[in-house]
Amino acid sequence: MAAILAIDRHKHILQLIKERGSISVREISKLLNVSLVTARRDIDLLASKGLVVRTWGGISLKGVGTSFEPLYYEKRNLNHEAKVRIGEAAAKLVKDGETVILDSGSTAIEMVPELKKRIDLTVITYDLMIAIELGTNSEVNVIVAGGTLRNNLYSVRGAPTLDMFSKLHANKAFLTADAVDFKWGVTNATIEGAAIKQAIIRAADEVILIADHSKFGRRALAHVAGIECLKWIITDEPFPQDVMDELSAKGISVTAVGRELAVPTNAFR
Repeated sequence: MAAILAIDRHKHILQLIKERGSISVREISKLLNVSLVTARRDIDLLASKGLVVRTWGGISLKGVGTSFEPLYYEKRNLNHEAKVRIGEAAAKLVKDGETVILDSGSTAIEMVPELKKRIDLTVITYDLMIAIELGTNSEVNVIVAGGTLRNNLYSVRGAPTLDMFSKLHANKAFLTADAVDFKWGVTNATIEGAAIKQAIIRAADEVILIADHSKFGRRALAHVAGIECLKWIITDEPFPQDVMDELSAKGISVTAVGRELAVPTNAFR
């Protein structure tokens, strides 16, 4: 590929992020045939102009605030390939006969195809789309929380939702997040959503976070829990080695399902 002028690269990056919702440093480097240094320089410039928001290892669309939450089908289309890989990897941690909680979200639903292969599996969820997809397999026992429907998001919320999770126990919970900051922890775009996630964490023996790279290095409106509550993180982009070491010291395992080498530590500076 011939060299692309900086102004054309910037237009191309903005178009890609508009289509995908987010993009990593390495994806920019590969797609535009430039070095990681050049890709990071382009990101710095676009972020300094307020056109994009920095994330862990890349950039994402500029939202309207920490309480911003895209609609269901918008979420499904963002980083879809990465979510499919994350969902498949997460589902492989589930054993026959277990009881698991699936948080609401476009990453959690990608666990469904693999979960349908399990025998004597019980899944607890408050996501109606996940419940419907799992309901096509009679081997999976699906427990759906009650509550008030969130229009165009297809999950429920409210006192009945919290009450049910407070009375149940699961072997594993697969937690999603609107944003993750390694100092601040897991955060959510709404206060009610954060409360449900906290109830899910309390109900499970082990908590596995499933989130693509666009969720890291950000903070949303409502705090859910510190990173210490997690047993495992499954994502698409590897973390820098110093972050990996810190997580390992806290007893947190990490699985990165991306196909490329780890992002250098200075990629986010």
